[in-house]
Amino acid sequence: MDISNMYISKDIPDSLELVWDVLYSYREKCIPENDSGDIDHTDKTYDEQWGDICFAMNRITTELGYDLSSNGDLVCVKPDREEA
Repeated sequence: MDISNMYISKDIPDSLELVWDVLYSYREKCIPENDSGDIDHTDKTYDEQWGDICFAMNRITTELGYDLSSNGDLVCVKPDREEA
């Protein structure tokens, strides 16, 4: 796969939304929640891992010129960037 032109691709918002959707699905289905009210080491580890994942994805999203609005939609924050 040639990724050299991905930065200027019009598919970027769709690709980012796809990955964000998968991440939230992963959180809901694969990371257990602490129902007991007690915080144990495992729950902290999952929360830290989730935080690291979202931080990394947010950096990627921002570097590509997009950001998530308060309602979860992607918005272009670099309107002067070149699009293919």
